Amino acid sequence: MSEIFRSRAPIFLKEKPKILRVDVKLCVGCQACAMACSLVKEGVFSLAKSRIHIYINESKCFSVPTICEHCMEPPCIPACPVNAITKDDISHIVKIDEEVCTGCGECEDACPFDSIRIRDGIALKCDLCGGDPECVKVCYPYALQYIEKQPATIRNKAILVEERLQALDSLKKGRD
Repeated sequence: MSEIFRSRAPIFLKEKPKILRVDVKLCVGCQACAMACSLVKEGVFSLAKSRIHIYINESKCFSVPTICEHCMEPPCIPACPVNAITKDDISHIVKIDEEVCTGCGECEDACPFDSIRIRDGIALKCDLCGGDPECVKVCYPYALQYIEKQPATIRNKAILVEERLQALDSLKKGRD
């Protein structure tokens, strides 16, 4: 690649691919991530309007962030009857086309991470702020990290994903 092209290439071509790493053991439930998300996406501080949600069990001092994993094979994509959900081939970010979405909720039901919400007839989820997630910038316990995608970080993320699914499951059982 020539130096001229490299200097004009989009950021995602200059940087190595990244992944979002979520560690439930580090989350303190402060919800700064959710507030930053709602401010960036909706222009207001509102937990209800955030694309990241934190399940909190105060009696056990336990918090579980729920946010889109941008799965390798996202179950939300085939669940969508109108093909409103796509995965970018370069960034690997899973996106919802709000103009196409009918708000049927099939994607919400398909997501094992409980990270898609239907609001005002449209499915909403994290889009990693186009590759520069604001939630990560305000997470001082470092429960959320946007890190370079490497074999070791992928393995670590897989372990953390399983821990988070188990934590979500235990929290949901506690609510039933």
